[in-house]
Amino acid sequence: MSKTDVKVAQIHVVADPESDPELLDEFFERFGALDGLQRPSGVADAAASVEQLRADRIGAATVTIVLLGTCTWSRAGVDVEIEAALTPGADGLPNGLLALTLDRNAERSKMPERLKRNVESGYARLYRLPRTVDELAVWVAEAETARSTRTEKLRQTEDRLAADLPCTDTGVW
Repeated sequence: MSKTDVKVAQIHVVADPESDPELLDEFFERFGALDGLQRPSGVADAAASVEQLRADRIGAATVTIVLLGTCTWSRAGVDVEIEAALTPGADGLPNGLLALTLDRNAERSKMPERLKRNVESGYARLYRLPRTVDELAVWVAEAETARSTRTEKLRQTEDRLAADLPCTDTGVW
């Protein structure tokens, strides 16, 4: 299946620009041609409301991609963006959710706890960096389908991180 065969989703990207900025640049150089993919302007304010984030950062997006760098797991702003993405939007559905490890050679990548619970439950998917734009397009389409077919697996019970955690112990799932 090529990206031209896949329904185009609006894609909300969550990333920590301070975690491995070279890998983030490389990701957008390689995959920026995917329809609907836009580079984030930074990490959200951890004190922002879910409603504000859905309006200002997520908008009409139906899929959220979390780009996992070295310290992404520890950022409170990343957690609140994932929380907002998993909160039903105007259409009554949460965003589909997938995570990509920015370093294709990484053996492991630590995930934000909210993301980890959704990967473990089967709502979200975790992948290494895709090899092609077409491969990423297929994963995005699957995540968009999941927003209506796997909602019973969604996990949204954790308390929000109040502040960034120290970035240590980065090599554990």
